[in-house]
Amino acid sequence: MKVAAMNKTKVMFCSLVIALLSVSAFGQAGLTLGGKFVPRDSIYLYLFLGNSVMSGRDTPADTITDNHAWKYVMTNNCYTYAKPCPPQYSWQPGVDPMCFDSKNPIGTPGVVKYSPGTPFVKRMVKDYPGYYFGVAQLSGSAWQLTHYSPPNSGDLKAFVTQGNLLKANCHIAGVVMIFNIVEIQYCNGDSNYTNVVNYCAHIDSVIAYLRTNLGIPNLPLIQSDYPVMGGDPKKPTTDNYSITGPWAGAIRALMAQNKLAAKTITNTVLIPTDSLPVYTEDGLYTHYNHSGDYKWANRVADSICARNWGPFNKCGATVTSSALRNPAVSSFSSISHTVFFDGRNWSAFDKSGKSFEMFLLNGKVVSGMTSTRLKNEKLRPGVYIVRPVVEK
Repeated sequence: MKVAAMNKTKVMFCSLVIALLSVSAFGQAGLTLGGKFVPRDSIYLYLFLGNSVMSGRDTPADTITDNHAWKYVMTNNCYTYAKPCPPQYSWQPGVDPMCFDSKNPIGTPGVVKYSPGTPFVKRMVKDYPGYYFGVAQLSGSAWQLTHYSPPNSGDLKAFVTQGNLLKANCHIAGVVMIFNIVEIQYCNGDSNYTNVVNYCAHIDSVIAYLRTNLGIPNLPLIQSDYPVMGGDPKKPTTDNYSITGPWAGAIRALMAQNKLAAKTITNTVLIPTDSLPVYTEDGLYTHYNHSGDYKWANRVADSICARNWGPFNKCGATVTSSALRNPAVSSFSSISHTVFFDGRNWSAFDKSGKSFEMFLLNGKVVSGMTSTRLKNEKLRPGVYIVRPVVEK
């Protein structure tokens, strides 16, 4: 299927930021949200790239509005049974479907499903009081990353056009990506896994295109691992999407490419998807259920918090990057190092040694820390400064 045809029938854009592009009467950069002017420094936009996993399939939908969460609809293709269809290039309240497709249409009561973008945005609003957040979605049912790589993707070009208008009035803060499951579908029977062996290169081409054409060379990339890992006990081990099923080779190849992307593409992190429960009612096991969407959204938010990819030093982590500027750090030891903890990546502390000390923002040094004790401390996401204890 040609890109143009797919664009016309399946793909849509949903961008969540804050109201109409505008400049205040005093020339201040920012956006207007529901009649209220919001300055640029208070607005953060995350670009979501994906397929139907981004849209969601489970219920109940979240229809509770929050005046700090909005979505920007880039297309008027809401699907024929979705009424009313919001105007193209319009800012809408950030409620489900945050990112819509043919099975999660906008404006259709009783049909709308829970989208992972909704709990993500509301978690960000909670973490950073007073700030406004958005998700700009480039996705649609059956999207495949390898078929939409630049320079042939009209969809990426369209976002770049809008993004360059938006960035003067809001922060474009990162790219969040889930594409993989369709790559596996198109590997059906392909023993060479040609659609996934170069998946890292495809990821690199997309993020490089966005970084270059948006003029944001360090734009963060938050890449998800294989999206449906069979966390639900009902999932058959012989299912095509199971890591023990008939497509296991392609799945493992893709997971290896994801890990390679996180290691080789600058400013990139891989979000683990283990134990996320899946939606089983349609018998496909290819989307998360309500709980899975919620947990995935929180893992993404934790990662952003730990790496300060949101408003600087505002998420309330125990230790943040402001500690790096604290004079007390200089006396902590020349062998100390920083650990970016996103709430799950405990292995990031491994190089700290069997026993280590941890520097806290208030200047306190916690001694006798071990990997076992670390997990019992219930650490919050953040930037931690640690040094190994040298055994005598």
